[in-house]
Amino acid sequence: HPGFFNDGEVERALNDVLYRHGANRIILDSRAVFAGPRETAAEHDAFENKPRVPARAVATSDEPVVRFIGQTASEANPPFWQPWVGTVARWVDAGKKPIVFLHTPDNVVAPELARRFHEDVVAVASGVQPLPEAPVVAEQPLFD
Repeated sequence: HPGFFNDGEVERALNDVLYRHGANRIILDSRAVFAGPRETAAEHDAFENKPRVPARAVATSDEPVVRFIGQTASEANPPFWQPWVGTVARWVDAGKKPIVFLHTPDNVVAPELARRFHEDVVAVASGVQPLPEAPVVAEQPLFD
């Protein structure tokens, strides 16, 4: 609903209800999708179908949820997620437990993005520990 994103009475009323009930306002950040290329079918689909709404850094509960949709090229995403690094660090330092989903139009590099984002948060948040090393999985043959 457009009124949820205009800093007006409707948005304030929504946030008020969510605060009172300890419910999350899911924060969607799709800026990278709309700033990026549209070369693949997945990128075209994301551009046509993902919501284009302002990202609101509002924690209406103790477990704020951020859904970040990045670009297919992993190196393009850190400039878009940097504002979230500080926000997530502040939330953690305030005792909140944020949940951050990072994905891309095709999700191929999503695990890598999640690790890189986490590393950035670890660098600035005192209450966040590094992730364990990812296991190395040997590729299995298709035919024996």
